Amino acid sequence: MTTVGVSVPSGKVFNDSIHGHVFMPSYCVRVIDTPHYQRLRDLKQLGAVYWTFPGACHNRFEHSIGTAYLAGAMVTNLLARDDTLALQLAVTADEGSTGCTARSGALSQLPETVTFSAKRTHHCSATEVALSGCREIERDLRLVRLAGLCHDLGHGPFSHVFDHQVLPRRGITDDLFGRFHEQRSTMLLRHLCHHFEVALDRSEEALVADIILGRIPPTSERLERRFLFSVVNNQRSGVDVDKFDYLTRDARYTLPRSAGFDYERFLRFSRIIDDEICYHIKEANNLYDMFSTRMRMHKMVYNHRAVKACEFMITDALVLADEHLGLSRSIQDPEAFLQLSDWVLKRIEFATEAALAPAKALVQQLQRRELYRFVAAALIPDSWPTLSAEDVTAWQQDGSVQLRPEDLIVHYQVINYGKHGGADPVEQVRFFIDWFTDETIGVRRDQVSSLIPVHFEERMMMVYSRNREPRYVHSARQAFERLLQRRGGLSPSHRRLVREDQLPYLFPESKARMHP
Repeated sequence: MTTVGVSVPSGKVFNDSIHGHVFMPSYCVRVIDTPHYQRLRDLKQLGAVYWTFPGACHNRFEHSIGTAYLAGAMVTNLLARDDTLALQLAVTADEGSTGCTARSGALSQLPETVTFSAKRTHHCSATEVALSGCREIERDLRLVRLAGLCHDLGHGPFSHVFDHQVLPRRGITDDLFGRFHEQRSTMLLRHLCHHFEVALDRSEEALVADIILGRIPPTSERLERRFLFSVVNNQRSGVDVDKFDYLTRDARYTLPRSAGFDYERFLRFSRIIDDEICYHIKEANNLYDMFSTRMRMHKMVYNHRAVKACEFMITDALVLADEHLGLSRSIQDPEAFLQLSDWVLKRIEFATEAALAPAKALVQQLQRRELYRFVAAALIPDSWPTLSAEDVTAWQQDGSVQLRPEDLIVHYQVINYGKHGGADPVEQVRFFIDWFTDETIGVRRDQVSSLIPVHFEERMMMVYSRNREPRYVHSARQAFERLLQRRGGLSPSHRRLVREDQLPYLFPESKARMHP
């Protein structure tokens, strides 16, 4: 069953906590009212963060609505400022979307239309009403909205924990389709379109999948508007509406004073030049603020040491339960995957099967907040070798406690501005200075501000202990410090070791606690 196009504006208004009253067209509502999308109500946006930040109870359901709204708003604003659409709009107004230039008289209207379009600067509020007559524009808006709405359909239980920790532990390699949530989102999109009436034909379904993946198809009738493939998932610079929404939303519910950028300015101060989304030069600092917010959220929220302890326990529980529940086997089976959400932890907690007993004990330990213990962490240079738990236990000297590799977790945490390798993401963005010309430039950080950091990535080696006994944790910490000194190639003067409460060797059995 296929329905193409929307002729009459109809839909629903959602009262969103971030964007206010958000209108979703009927073709979006048809997707929202399916089991595929309703499943997102049962996926916490921030997964295990909720165990540490009580306000982080928002779900992927509302984030995806926000992303769809911003995708539509951005494309509406961009197309309203695009002079190349002047002829299309003139044709539409005269012939009712017939697309017949010869009979419409559009050529004679072109100078007047272009003049009007050139005056439509950032001060003018672009509305979809002004664009709604053109079928091509309606189609573009429909595709990007549906891509924003469906971009997170493929997330598994506890979102990135499932992708980055559970699946690798179960031997799922990166080259297997379904390994990453974006791939599973396209799988569920196809399954949804097959079972429900959605305003997409086969070719449009493929285009929505490409927009979700941020991938420009090698051959496409839509290459004249390549910028559409960077609205939801910008693989080049990372500046996209997905990031606009989740950073604003996550900061609101965890660190409400930490959202240091204004995404609405990106919508107003952007244009399409050479089929690329470009921003006004004065938004360069705002872009750095956005990536700085991303970095702070990763350091203070997403990778908080108590959050990581919860994630490691959830990972161990899901890995132990995987053979019985078939979690990893579901990634290529849409019917099975639709049954997975964060509820799986409750399924394990109240299980009666003997096969789930070890995982059940671990979940019950998590519910008692008997978390894995943080041992220590160190900022390390890129040249430092990748080491394992065996390398840590090899430097044990305290004979009173026998360290075992299976009791330790060595985790490498990489935090950056969104580009692997420490690249400056803003250098990948094109800027314009004048609204009336199509000239674009790139900028360097030193041209924007002398306060912008020189380095855009850090690597940290973190050690956790599954054994909560204080003597065991103390012995593990000593072994880790010896490893830093003697095997890691770092002299004591260059070591930067982070310990519990900054105490070098003391791990008290009891202490006053001001936080979980």
